[in-house]
Amino acid sequence: MRIILCGNKERISKIASHVRDKTLIDSCAIDIESIDYMEKISDFHRQIENSRDEILFIANEKEYEVLQSFGIPEKCVLRYELFSGVTFYNPIAQYDNSVDSLIFGMSHSQSAINVNELKDGVYYKVAAPSMDLFLHLSYLKLLGRNNGGELKNIKKIIIELPYYIFNYDLSCFDGFVHTKLNYFEIINNYHNFGKDDKQKEIISMFKLYYKYFLSPCVDEQKPRGNSWFMRPIKWVYHQYVSVRSSVLNQDKVWSQYFEKTVEENVTYWNDFLKVAKKICPNAKIVVLVMPFNSLFTITHKMQIQANKRIFYTKLRKNDEIKVIDDFDLHYGFWNFYDHCHLNKRGSKKYMVHLNNLLMNEKYI
Repeated sequence: MRIILCGNKERISKIASHVRDKTLIDSCAIDIESIDYMEKISDFHRQIENSRDEILFIANEKEYEVLQSFGIPEKCVLRYELFSGVTFYNPIAQYDNSVDSLIFGMSHSQSAINVNELKDGVYYKVAAPSMDLFLHLSYLKLLGRNNGGELKNIKKIIIELPYYIFNYDLSCFDGFVHTKLNYFEIINNYHNFGKDDKQKEIISMFKLYYKYFLSPCVDEQKPRGNSWFMRPIKWVYHQYVSVRSSVLNQDKVWSQYFEKTVEENVTYWNDFLKVAKKICPNAKIVVLVMPFNSLFTITHKMQIQANKRIFYTKLRKNDEIKVIDDFDLHYGFWNFYDHCHLNKRGSKKYMVHLNNLLMNEKYI
């Protein structure tokens, strides 16, 4: 494989720094703003036609269109800008057997719960943004396989779930799922994504991206520093974002009902409990519903009630499943980044509350 980088010197240098094996990078790069780019592309086109050597161009959308105009095959171009929001984060990469408790969940717990402050155990956090029940189950299984089939040292599994969890399938949100494809690549199962040719093409391209890059490479604007006099303005802006996102939120997982998704997720949830009991036989299961912005709970009351009914019906709470439901914990909007994520202030406040519940085993 030969990797051909596209862009100006600055961007090529940046892209090259993310490539896993630098020896694959061809010394000849392409800058479509240079005077000799047409000659270079034509030469590479001849090489592709006459050689068995694989060539992969790393390009953005504009460069891709230029390469296409010269007859470069689609399979030879990796458009990294399609994955501009992706991370290569692996939720279980840092796991070790020194822990005795696990936290699964979504961004609500990933961003707000500091495991180092929890006092009832030594925790490892598997929680990551936008993870659904299929992924929770898949990563629990993977943890088991990576550790000899059993995690006997685990005494508690907290799984943070919002009310809409049974109505949610990450792989069905085309576009948004592009930012989380690493989750599926790690387990080698893209769930319901990849049902049509376009999605299959995206998967093939991402596999190349994940194979040849150490970390994501995107065109980013340089961050601007905040002068001291801008900080109050920034604080006011964040409060505005918190209020606006709470009042105007129109996420489909709250407003629409996906019957097939609910049916699938009931199976995944039951399987999660079975797998947890098998590989973590000594673990107590605690379902945690984290607080949402009170402005959201007021303005979306009907959607919340509908999803809450589904949640508790499908959860099938029993003596083996403990529940902490903090959804209606009334923290002011100034404790939230948006409609559902606690900010630093809110997180500190919530950690005191959560520690009290866990230490005293206050479940519903």
